[in-house]
Amino acid sequence: MKTILISLVSDQTIPNILAIHYFNPDELLFISTMEMERKNKISAILMTLDRLGLKYQHDSVIVREDSILDCHKKLSKWIEGKEDSEFVVNLTGGTKIMSIAAYEFFKDYSSKMIYIPIPKNEFIVPFPKKRPAEPVKLDLRLSVIEYLTAYGLTVTNESHLSRYREEAIKRRELSAWIVENYDNLKNLLTILGGVLRDYRGKKQFALEFKFCGATREEKQLLSRLNFAYEEDTISKKIDKSEINYLTGGWLEEF
Repeated sequence: MKTILISLVSDQTIPNILAIHYFNPDELLFISTMEMERKNKISAILMTLDRLGLKYQHDSVIVREDSILDCHKKLSKWIEGKEDSEFVVNLTGGTKIMSIAAYEFFKDYSSKMIYIPIPKNEFIVPFPKKRPAEPVKLDLRLSVIEYLTAYGLTVTNESHLSRYREEAIKRRELSAWIVENYDNLKNLLTILGGVLRDYRGKKQFALEFKFCGATREEKQLLSRLNFAYEEDTISKKIDKSEINYLTGGWLEEF
């Protein structure tokens, strides 16, 4: 007997993904609306599942979000030939009318009903109501890219993220030190940001400018960054990564 997981589609796509990952069904059915179709929500869910290495045969039923009768008519047509399947119904998404319609339709097929309380990483089985089961933990945690993909966003710089991460880890202690000592560094950081902002995107830049009266912390920062500081002149040939770091990247990495 094959298992079909029923997902009600809405703006909140994460509960659909969590349930599909947990149950790993044979097939998927998405109950969606014209508005969700315009927002490409099913595509976003499928793209995220693909990133997780999960591919499923899937179908969709487009219903009127405010009509139980329309939901039942569409589902009655879809279920022909599938009546012997095992159904898991995720009641989390959709509209309240869609949830009621899905429950009323699939309860006659001994279906398992689940609900994922946002933002918890667990699901409950609300029926039978007199014997509620303990919540079941969901182990999946989406990465940042998977989370953005689930909401229909595209990460355009994915090929660079590994390098950015390595740089942030390498400068982790320095970034924390800058935050802790910001009040004594802000003058230098403000000037560096102003000098370098026009050069963001450049591979290299020969930095040289006058800076008088550096604080002890500012001298420490220049030393830690291997800047030359002689006769009130700061100088160094810096690369793109350092330029980005000194024009606000330190806070982003922190």
